[in-house]
Amino acid sequence: MRDPSFDQANCSTSGVKPGARVAVIGLDALAPALLAEIEARAGQLLRGRLAKGCDLVLIVDAYHHFPDRPRYLERLAALLRPGGRLANIDWHKKKTAFGPPMDHRIAREDFLADAAKANLRLVAEPTFLPHQYFLLLAPR
Repeated sequence: MRDPSFDQANCSTSGVKPGARVAVIGLDALAPALLAEIEARAGQLLRGRLAKGCDLVLIVDAYHHFPDRPRYLERLAALLRPGGRLANIDWHKKKTAFGPPMDHRIAREDFLADAAKANLRLVAEPTFLPHQYFLLLAPR
């Protein structure tokens, strides 16, 4: 069953082919319907357990855990096939009555600065999430 919020936001998984290789980092309860349409593989980058040749690397609410963030992004980008994308969804760095603590939030601008250091460029920014940013990046 497809999550209707993806259709309403003009954002779907149609760009990810059936059987696509997707590395998902930090996924808790993000659109189970999304995962029903793709093959997700879990692994640990630092231990070399993520395979190269991913169509998409998806990071959800986990970037604050990354050691040496720009270098880690470089390593994630190296997993991408030609034409592959890296997506990051994270909380805006502003106080809300719910969500993670402030020290678990990375400002959009800080993430984009790290992405630039990792030779990634912003290619799209869907805006349907009210409290989080959604950045889609590609290697330069």
